[in-house]
Amino acid sequence: MTLLVTSVYVVDEATLRQRCAAAFSAGADAVELRIDSWTGDVGAIASFLRENADRTWIVTCRSRAEGGESAETAEQRAALIATATRDTNAYVDFEFADWRRSGEVRRVLGETAPTEASPSGGSASRRLILSSHRFDAPPDEVAAVFAEMASTGDAAVFKTAFIARDICDAVSALDLLRQQTKPAIAICMGDEGLMSRVLSKKFGAFATYAGLSESDATAPGQLTTNAMKNLYRWDAIDGATRVFGVIGDPVAHSLGPRLFNRWFADAEMNAVYLPMRVTTSRDCLARFLTVCARQTWLDVAGLSVTIPHKTGVLRWLGDRVDRTAQGVGAVNTVVFAKDGATGFNTDCYAATASIGAALGCRPNELAEVSIDLLGTGGAARAILSGLCGLGCSITLYGRSRKPKRRRTR
Repeated sequence: MTLLVTSVYVVDEATLRQRCAAAFSAGADAVELRIDSWTGDVGAIASFLRENADRTWIVTCRSRAEGGESAETAEQRAALIATATRDTNAYVDFEFADWRRSGEVRRVLGETAPTEASPSGGSASRRLILSSHRFDAPPDEVAAVFAEMASTGDAAVFKTAFIARDICDAVSALDLLRQQTKPAIAICMGDEGLMSRVLSKKFGAFATYAGLSESDATAPGQLTTNAMKNLYRWDAIDGATRVFGVIGDPVAHSLGPRLFNRWFADAEMNAVYLPMRVTTSRDCLARFLTVCARQTWLDVAGLSVTIPHKTGVLRWLGDRVDRTAQGVGAVNTVVFAKDGATGFNTDCYAATASIGAALGCRPNELAEVSIDLLGTGGAARAILSGLCGLGCSITLYGRSRKPKRRRTR
């Protein structure tokens, strides 16, 4: 089971109780207490955790070097965590770099989270999560540190989180996760890392993290618990979940996830639809489409395409597009199958059907109807093609002040 962990900053006993109650009410499986800026009695944390021993807890005091707010030394942070978790069942999350460097940290946290014999014959902490947070490292360096963490045998769980350069790094995080044989967490931070958070359950992560609200996020790109549960169908995701999404830049405004995930739920389909920010830098579009086509373990079944990629996808697909897309010069839908990817353009059909419905007639009854069409982009070209085929009289408006009239019969 992959834990959906709500991470909350707590500074005193009041915020501790209020935010933890809100997290579990939102549907969290566990709560991570970020005590980076704790000002109250540290013993109150331990007392609270003992009172709520039936819940799953993670406690950490994140350093500024790894994205947190604590300016304390590694040894001071370890002592604080030790006091906060004494005689509790909480997991302890501590940075691997400081754990490796400081014998005092290992001693203090080793006493707090004592070791026990592992099935493989070594010793592993029951409650220690060793973590690494990188903000400027490429995936290959992240993977090397992750392998080093896993080889220590000191922890129950190994965690890596790094900033995405583009969406392909999120795929790298999922690939890293699926190869692990020990409990692991791999998260790609930032907007481009969204799929690594949502799909972590598909690939058997120990946990993924969410926030109480967008303003309370404890890491870049962190989704809210409510969004994970209710928008991205967290409870329904498993190893067989098929992946769909919309690619574009920007893409966060898209209504696609709300519409498709609701339809998937109503139809009882094991699928999830994600916003996928694909930029125009570093050949990101071509690399991502190639990954979707070749890395079948990712289970990408189809993509909607929006600005600025409709013509770029057409070029990537070559002759594997339908006649409408060829005529329009733009693709808005890609379907992935065993024999490869195929592109389609459905904008014209949707537009003509919608216009017909609004006018109370069938699309083939629109001949001679005068229509003003605003825009000259990929979607507009598709709609223009469809309306011209029906014999409509069209005035096309672009950025110029002077409209150009195009009439067809």
